[in-house]
Amino acid sequence: MYKNISNAVRIIMTRKSEGFAVSQIGIHNLGKWIDPVINIDLFEMSQPTFPPHPHAGFSAVTYMLESSKGSFQNRDSRGDSSIISPGDIHWTLAGSGIVHEEVPTVSGISCSGLQIFVNLPSIDKEIEPKGLHLKTEEMPTITNQYYRAKIVSGEWQGKKSPLPSYPNILILDITLKTGEITIELPEENSSFLLSLSGKGIILQNEGEVSLEENFAICFQQEKGKITIKNDLAEDLKLILFSGVPIKEPLFPIGPFIMNTEADGHRKYSEYKQGKMGSIPT
Repeated sequence: MYKNISNAVRIIMTRKSEGFAVSQIGIHNLGKWIDPVINIDLFEMSQPTFPPHPHAGFSAVTYMLESSKGSFQNRDSRGDSSIISPGDIHWTLAGSGIVHEEVPTVSGISCSGLQIFVNLPSIDKEIEPKGLHLKTEEMPTITNQYYRAKIVSGEWQGKKSPLPSYPNILILDITLKTGEITIELPEENSSFLLSLSGKGIILQNEGEVSLEENFAICFQQEKGKITIKNDLAEDLKLILFSGVPIKEPLFPIGPFIMNTEADGHRKYSEYKQGKMGSIPT
């Protein structure tokens, strides 16, 4: 039995400035099927674009794609300074509030990656903020003649990423050669994938569905497996996400995502009062 597709959207890049292009997917166009993920920006950035800014109530996660030409430097008000190289992940657990910035290490060199906003349950929205970093060579990988699956976050096939994610979420970076991959996931999980390049086939209970590049595909929360085939010589590049939905109300107030409007305004006030700190010059 296969997990049925619930919905899908095309990934369309929009150029916002000379040094920044982005495609935004999230609850606004994919709905509840991606909870606990709130939003994902697939981006290309070659110049500093966003000044230092605050976050609270969720995790802001940057995964630099392995194909990226450039790297980011992350700095935050808790003292972290990390280089996010191709294939690396940086998990900014914003919790009660943090200020950070991420910029290309070399201006003019394109950086390609995912900016992922992952919700925190209400019990963890005031958790102490911190930055967590994992290099690509530290991530466990499962490789066979058909595919290579890198476990960026979470656990799969008995191998676990050393990154402590908040909340626990599975992120797999998959390169599917000619052949197929089957992924068993819990019934209660929200599961979806991004198809970044190549073409394939998703097996369904009543046939097959073509998988084109530049699509986000969500699956029903039900028993079953996800099986993807590639009958072509060209590799199929996928990023898969799966996690237990939080199912709590969201009230975004700018860069703060809390459970009530009052809490969102409270976080804005705390930021203006300097309680989230600042990045050293």
